[in-house]
Amino acid sequence: MTGAHVDVMDTVRLARMLHVSDRMIRLLVDHHLLPEPGRDGWPSPQVRALVARHDWLRLLGTPLSRRELHGLNTTLEMPEDAFSMAGRQYAPLYRILERAWAGPPPEHHAAWAADPLF
Repeated sequence: MTGAHVDVMDTVRLARMLHVSDRMIRLLVDHHLLPEPGRDGWPSPQVRALVARHDWLRLLGTPLSRRELHGLNTTLEMPEDAFSMAGRQYAPLYRILERAWAGPPPEHHAAWAADPLF
């Protein structure tokens, strides 16, 4: 008899769950905000626990205003292609992070690895 089967999430499934592109999952791993996946992906129980502990992961696909964005991080900027509604600019958090991470990770991102999310 084999051990209990642990459900795993591959990149596509995790991206759908977080409402982001597959590319964004790789960026989250590269910036030490998600651990490297195992051979088959990420264990679903750990992913669910991670999302429960880190509210911003649920916000990745949500359009945020500049005020909401700066409530999370004042160093992040709105992308040029942000849409306007009621006189305010909005952009999904994952698009904002993609823009911020367009170059190599800054030195301070290495410190995030010392405080892993899992």
